[in-house]
Amino acid sequence: MKRILIYCFIVLVASACSSTSKSASEKRANTYINEEQLLLDAEMLEAKTLQENGKKFEAMKRYDALIKKAPQYAPAYYEMSGVLLGIGMNDSAQACAEKAAKLNEHNEWYLMRLAQVYEAQRDGKSQAQVWEKLVKQHPDKIEYYYQLSDAYILANDIPSAIEVLDRLEKRIGIQEATSLQKQRLWAALGKADQAKKEIERLAETIPQEQKYNAILAEMCMKEHNYKQAKQYYDNILKYHPNDEYIYFSLAEYYKQTGDNKNAFESLKTGLQQSTMECRSKLQILAASYSTEEFYHSKSKEAFELMDIVMQTCDGDPAAALFYGDVLMRQEKYKEAVEQFRIHLATDSSEYEVWEALLVCENSAEGMAKETQRDAQRAAELFPLHPLPHYLQGFYAYEDKNFAQAITFLEQCEQLGFTNGYLEGETMSLLAECHYRLAEYEQAWNYFEKCLQLDGKDYYNMNNYAYYLAQQQERLDYAESLSRKTIEHDPNNDTFLDTYAWVLHQLGRDCEALEYIKKAVKIEQSTPKDAEDSNNTLSDHLNIIQQGCQNH
Repeated sequence: MKRILIYCFIVLVASACSSTSKSASEKRANTYINEEQLLLDAEMLEAKTLQENGKKFEAMKRYDALIKKAPQYAPAYYEMSGVLLGIGMNDSAQACAEKAAKLNEHNEWYLMRLAQVYEAQRDGKSQAQVWEKLVKQHPDKIEYYYQLSDAYILANDIPSAIEVLDRLEKRIGIQEATSLQKQRLWAALGKADQAKKEIERLAETIPQEQKYNAILAEMCMKEHNYKQAKQYYDNILKYHPNDEYIYFSLAEYYKQTGDNKNAFESLKTGLQQSTMECRSKLQILAASYSTEEFYHSKSKEAFELMDIVMQTCDGDPAAALFYGDVLMRQEKYKEAVEQFRIHLATDSSEYEVWEALLVCENSAEGMAKETQRDAQRAAELFPLHPLPHYLQGFYAYEDKNFAQAITFLEQCEQLGFTNGYLEGETMSLLAECHYRLAEYEQAWNYFEKCLQLDGKDYYNMNNYAYYLAQQQERLDYAESLSRKTIEHDPNNDTFLDTYAWVLHQLGRDCEALEYIKKAVKIEQSTPKDAEDSNNTLSDHLNIIQQGCQNH
């Protein structure tokens, strides 16, 4: 019974350890297993069971006891090396693995363990020697050649690593994995021509495989060998005319060779045929143009391509933001508004997007209500930015709610103006609002601020002069302001009218008559709708003519 039980242990040890091998004695015609061997195998099984159950240190004690009891028992060294390697005791693992391989140099598993230990020790030279033995013993095991090549790489012996792969090719022929690895190794040696030949052999062997032609084309592009690169691109087109990426590669090829027309057409074809997702198309488009090209020197074609991309990007927030910016630069404000709203529906946390939306709404015709609504919302979300407050003030002014407009505009003033942004516009509008409310001193104060900010702001200068004349205040100062405007633009009928009216208020009607007549003549010669005709000039002309006659 005892012998039967031990025999069962032997079978389990053989499968669990995978470490048995035929010794010279086992090759005898009559196999004989003595009782001592059976007992060793049984103890081995117990130790292996402890190891498998996670009791590594107890297992190590058992293996150590086995080694002391039977110094020639190879399986104990083999298993002990595995445990030691697992806990990072690489030197001890190496000693045990070397001992196991020495006791049975033909055991495949012992040799693989030894190679594993040498790899952990970063000893590529010793590891390569082990794999050379394994390749010699098992020449048909393909994976061993790759392991041997990697070992030579670890040993920094690249030529030997390549030679191993050459050996493998003689057995199995040209294969992708082998050729690509050789290509990388030749490149590592700085031998670009040899690296290229490896891919060329693959391309010749499998001409219908596009990636080899693509790799070769890319190599040629880096070498500025554009003629040969084009041949490889043509090969791809021949076998894969519907490949979407080839057109993007061709676009880059044409761009580098200075053929901008074909670069554009290739990029256009690729974007039209491509089934890739929206954001990938946007990345390709953005990579194809510099910022200056996209928005300036090549904006016409870039924006056309952007329109193509957006045909498959409906509802994509990131694409909508990008497209909104493009439309805004084209002054397609209403279309831009739609795109910015798509983005804001998903993410309303970016003030810059709100500002772009407000600018476009304010610039588009017939969107006053939308601008007021969105300005109010933006002011609630971002109270420290002036534009939403300014726009609310502007539309309150338009609605003749001057006091309310002042409230909004003063918020802008309190926030301050970064780099002068909106400062002049705010001061000007505050001046107009205070004037409409007959708060003249405040109005004069804000007009003065406008002129301090921009001494060539001729429109505010004109309004300031006209309002002073209307209130008959500081007329000499008003005349000096108005004179600057007509010196700047002597054919502006509004400026001429103001100057004539200031002179009238100064009692200089006959002098003013020349300017008001010129203003009326210019105004009458300018095409305009009937509703835009200016009765003020006619009234001023009559008053000034009568005044001059009375003098």
